[in-house]
Amino acid sequence: MKFHSAKSPLFGIAFLGTAFTLLIIVFFDVIKDASLDFNAGRIFILLIAAFFLWFWFGTYYLIRDGKLIYRSGPISGSVKISEIHMLIKNKTLWNGMKPALATRGIIVKYNKYDEVYISPRNKDLFVEEILKINNKVTVICLD
Repeated sequence: MKFHSAKSPLFGIAFLGTAFTLLIIVFFDVIKDASLDFNAGRIFILLIAAFFLWFWFGTYYLIRDGKLIYRSGPISGSVKISEIHMLIKNKTLWNGMKPALATRGIIVKYNKYDEVYISPRNKDLFVEEILKINNKVTVICLD
């Protein structure tokens, strides 16, 4: 099952605002030079803009074959659901692995000390799907 990331307005301003600002800079630079020749600076700026857009449009989570698979732009990984021992809902993790685009998501604790922060749009359905596979997971809901 696929879960898209929740997207907070603040993250939208940061990611999309930066990407579109960079695209506008390149656009006006091309107009000013009246040349379509792409120099290294323009290519670099376009790559940075594409990177921000990749994060924004490429963040999602999959539950498949007993694994939680997360992807956020170039960041990807997986966790065996059998190794998850705790889910903390409505809390934000400010450091560590954070393939998410919103605050107040879910901290997934697995193995002994590992954790990853995710922000699925439908947190309740996500937790239900995890519990179907591993009913020993402790769920803590902070409201």
